[in-house]
Amino acid sequence: MAEYRRPEDPLAAYERRRLAPLGEVRRHRPWHGGGSHVRPGEPRVLLEWDGFAYQVAGIAPDLPAARAWASEAVPRQEFQ
Repeated sequence: MAEYRRPEDPLAAYERRRLAPLGEVRRHRPWHGGGSHVRPGEPRVLLEWDGFAYQVAGIAPDLPAARAWASEAVPRQEFQ
């Protein structure tokens, strides 16, 4: 039977979950679901990473506006 090993940092798993997935701080999703490329003229929900989960940051009127918002430079925040 394998011996249980205590991790060096007991909060390592928690810290790993707080990282934005793939470094993606901002993203957008279609208001009514579906693929991003479907119905580009419909509203998009704007989501922003707060250090723990994605939170709704607003609504964009269409796909080009959502892409412009998502590609804006965001100052890097240090979460403690």
